[in-house]
Amino acid sequence: FRDRRGRKLESLQKFMDQKAGKYVEDDEANIEWGSGLVQKEEREREKKMAEQLRKGPFARGRDDELMNADLRARDRWGDPMLAMIKKKKQKKKRKQIQLQTEEPSEEAAAAQVKTRPYYQGHPWPNRYGIRPGYRWDGVDRSNGWETKRMLHANNMKVREQQGYRWGASAM
Repeated sequence: FRDRRGRKLESLQKFMDQKAGKYVEDDEANIEWGSGLVQKEEREREKKMAEQLRKGPFARGRDDELMNADLRARDRWGDPMLAMIKKKKQKKKRKQIQLQTEEPSEEAAAAQVKTRPYYQGHPWPNRYGIRPGYRWDGVDRSNGWETKRMLHANNMKVREQQGYRWGASAM
């Protein structure tokens, strides 16, 4: 048997239901053509947003946080600060990826490809926390002054702590 549209029916029961006026919906009939999942989610989000706006006050002023957040999130063509804002967003994203995984992952590596390369090893510390260049071969060519200075500073801290402990232990 075939239905009104010319499709084959699997069973006589479906045919009888259609004859009686009971229309049986198929999964194929529910498919929405011309839109994907992202578009559906966007429509649902817009509906929820409209519902929130409907429940809120009629007049929206400067202090409306929802409106201000929406206006800030929009990218406007010709905005001179747009490039700077995008760089900041990329930096935040890279930092989040690095904080989530301390060991380099594929996402972190992809985020770092876009930035300047840096030395991947573990260099010894210096006073200012300056990282070596990415082409550094790992050989310390200094005269050792920086290392001696940091050792002296650490020794002074240890002496202070020991003096405090010695003075506090007599009490």
